[in-house]
Amino acid sequence: MAKSNPLYQWQLSENLDPETGERFPQLSAIALQLLFNRHLTQQEDIDRFLNPDYGQDQYDPFLFNDMHKVVARIQQALKNQEKIVVHGDYDADGVSSAAILFKTLKKIGAQVDVYLPHRDTEGYGLNKNTVQTLFDNNTNLIITVDCGISNQPEIAQASALGMEVIVTDHHAQPPTLPDKALAILNPVIAGEKYPFKNLAGVGVAFKLCQALITTFKLGEAFEKWLLDIVSIATIADYVNLISENRVFTKYGLMVLRKNKRPGLQQLFATMGVDAKTADTQTVSYKIAPHLNAAGRMKHANAAFELLIEEDAGKAKVLAESLAQTNKKRQAISEKAAITAQLQVKTQQDDYLVVVEDKTCPVGLVGLVAGKITTETNRPALVITRSGEEIMGSGRSIEQFNLIKSLQTMDELFVKYGGHPMACGFTLKNEKALAEFILRIKDLAKEQLAQEDLRKILHIEKQLNFTEINWELVALLEQFSPYGEGNAEPLFLSRKVKLLAISAVGKKADHLKLVVSQGGIKRPGIGFGFGKLAKELAVGTMLDLVYRVSVNEWNGNREIQLEVKDIKSLS
Repeated sequence: MAKSNPLYQWQLSENLDPETGERFPQLSAIALQLLFNRHLTQQEDIDRFLNPDYGQDQYDPFLFNDMHKVVARIQQALKNQEKIVVHGDYDADGVSSAAILFKTLKKIGAQVDVYLPHRDTEGYGLNKNTVQTLFDNNTNLIITVDCGISNQPEIAQASALGMEVIVTDHHAQPPTLPDKALAILNPVIAGEKYPFKNLAGVGVAFKLCQALITTFKLGEAFEKWLLDIVSIATIADYVNLISENRVFTKYGLMVLRKNKRPGLQQLFATMGVDAKTADTQTVSYKIAPHLNAAGRMKHANAAFELLIEEDAGKAKVLAESLAQTNKKRQAISEKAAITAQLQVKTQQDDYLVVVEDKTCPVGLVGLVAGKITTETNRPALVITRSGEEIMGSGRSIEQFNLIKSLQTMDELFVKYGGHPMACGFTLKNEKALAEFILRIKDLAKEQLAQEDLRKILHIEKQLNFTEINWELVALLEQFSPYGEGNAEPLFLSRKVKLLAISAVGKKADHLKLVVSQGGIKRPGIGFGFGKLAKELAVGTMLDLVYRVSVNEWNGNREIQLEVKDIKSLS
């Protein structure tokens, strides 16, 4: 039998310092290590993390510099019966942001419509043709959600036409801010005093909703029933699940499990998922892809309508349609991924990968880029064509800031936007494309080292099998919800004995095993490790990296190890 080498470089966290352990004798060694790994070493921070309080662990929405001005303008719009349009985006964050603000504005009696752009024909953010259309439809006030900060020309156009624009966004500050906007709510722009800088677009929109709920005395119940949508978008947009985002997600998942929305109820039914078990994985791999599929393949309006629909029959039709759209998206994505793989192979020595695929739908370039980055641990850009336009999307690793890189070559783009880890852009012409590829590859080569490109598994603690028990499962539940900024813990166990092994799954691509240490047996599952069934012999001694999970079937529950990497010792 062949020896199995690990797929990743293993990085074991620094051991907890004894002084910290002595200060918290009531906490277990495992709990203390996990807290230490998250830089949580003060009682107040630990309490806030382990037991987030909805009422206390949020910031006052009126800490935003312009929040009073925004609320006053909305009050004026109500008084004068002005028409408000909420302008969203076509992804799960933008759609969700539009849904909660629409619901709140409706509740206070506003005349409000929602406008979501078409990804292919209009692109991201405000569009000059859209601005004209909104003006022609007698719009008085535009409120952007999850977009707008990069739309200085379009907002100037709206202002010249006599409309006012309020920007709510969370994207990075561009070189030129929209100075003709009436107000800007964006935690990351220069001079903004709002303390928490990692809100998703839906987080900013929710802070506006909170300000309106307080001003118009709508009550806490109305606010909390928005949290299911807030949690979905916060998870879907991959912002750090810390501070307020942790509060939104923890309480939002509780609401999601009991949700009253016909649209989400029907979506759960269509997906065959029990809402009562919903967690961050459910959102990331089930709900968010369905909501995103609408904007990627057709129009985001379908996802928006699902979130606000109150009729169960109509909601069922919408949910089933979204499911079909998502299946189509999956099929086209697989085809695009195969095309991409051929180009990736020719760039194995490059620090950044660029794939050009003229047939890839604009809505899928980000997905393909993300897949490449996950598989290669390199920044990746996927570029396609939409009519005469050259459009692309990028995904990155922590060591390479995409949006800052794009800002150094601002003159090459018709428009662009994004974050350090993700971007979208439209290039001016073929010459700009060629220059862009050269310059961004050079930047990556300058800024990245070979060690930055190695795939690393961050291991929280080495465990003996005696420590893997239901008490540990309960502790790990307390550390949830998991996501960006709070990864689900991975553990290492050394010198475990392989007792049984087999390949499972339709394509035999997964691994089922039983291992033991010190007389304690544990079942395990390794997704994507099926080939090792022929390479590892029963009796082999192994080092395992894994997450602790619970396998449930026929009313039974057992602890199992979800294997992330294997090293054979014999």
